[in-house]
Amino acid sequence: MNRERWKPFYVWLYVAAVSGTWFWGWFQYSDIMFDRKTLVPTVLLFQTFLKLWVISEACTRLAEDRRIGALELLLSTPLTTREMLLGQWLALQRLFARPLVVILLFEFLLLRQQFSTRLVMANLVALVVDVVTLSWVGMWLGLTARSLNRAILGTIARVLILPWGALYAGSLALEVLWRWSGRGAFQPGEDFNIYFWFGIGLANNFLFGVWWARRHLLNDFREAATQRYQPGRIGWFSRATRRKHAALVSENAAMALD
Repeated sequence: MNRERWKPFYVWLYVAAVSGTWFWGWFQYSDIMFDRKTLVPTVLLFQTFLKLWVISEACTRLAEDRRIGALELLLSTPLTTREMLLGQWLALQRLFARPLVVILLFEFLLLRQQFSTRLVMANLVALVVDVVTLSWVGMWLGLTARSLNRAILGTIARVLILPWGALYAGSLALEVLWRWSGRGAFQPGEDFNIYFWFGIGLANNFLFGVWWARRHLLNDFREAATQRYQPGRIGWFSRATRRKHAALVSENAAMALD
């Protein structure tokens, strides 16, 4: 209980430490901290660590409750699936919502020094959407993966690594098509690269966050929560398999009666 009570303080401490380090660098080195070569890596590292923290919390809560059987007790209450998931969301919001607002304001003021407002807003929207998607995917994999490490790595791979792979693959495809059309080397502007990355990220977040993880959590939460060790897939595949099995049982029963 004490550990849970102190968790929000740890997030604020992280925000304060990173902000304080940046301000110290500003006082020491002045305009260097606003240079793109310094600013962009700093923001990316700051965001990446925050996202990893969100993944850890989203995966750990349901994975631990499932491991010790607490979810089975929770399912015996009158609470609906949506109400149980809302409790998970409220716990994550308690940790990250307010610090995230401060981070968004701080990054807007910093990035606005070097980038247009449209590009800065695209980055901030992407951060918020990533955090939401990581929460959905982390909860689902925390509920269904065989171990906590697999849940964390699976979430990182789907939401953080896959979009970069898609970005490079898409850029290579555009380069090949551009050269094949006889227009020479493909040289997109900075705005194009950022918006291309933004579009791929949104598409990936919709695929894994809304269509996959959120849908399975709402439809298959109870089934997954009651299986201490998951023997197979949960979701559409398992439902299709059960329907096929039920049809086979019914057919055998009809043949036996005949």
